[in-house]
Amino acid sequence: MGGKRDYQRLVDLGVDLKGKIALAKYGGTFRGLKVKYAQEQGMIGVLIYSDPGDDGDITEVNGYAAYPAGPARNPSSVQRGSAAFLATMAGDPVSGVTFCPLICVRC
Repeated sequence: MGGKRDYQRLVDLGVDLKGKIALAKYGGTFRGLKVKYAQEQGMIGVLIYSDPGDDGDITEVNGYAAYPAGPARNPSSVQRGSAAFLATMAGDPVSGVTFCPLICVRC
């Protein structure tokens, strides 16, 4: 799935992750953290995929029309979203502009 324990398990098994590309499934850990954890192991990229098995019963096979005509996943669909390290610092990963994390002085 691409969680911290997944990468650590590979390291514990003696797998050299440096310079490799991770294959991780959407779900569980936020995608930005999947990238961060891979980067911490010296990996150069992460390919995150959607598992059609996660669609449950809402599929074309079960009679649901594909988006945009219905609620089922379109066969050519892809997910997109930020892989920024939002859990540690907000900002724009493209421009390099970062913002200091919020510090609560009086909570």
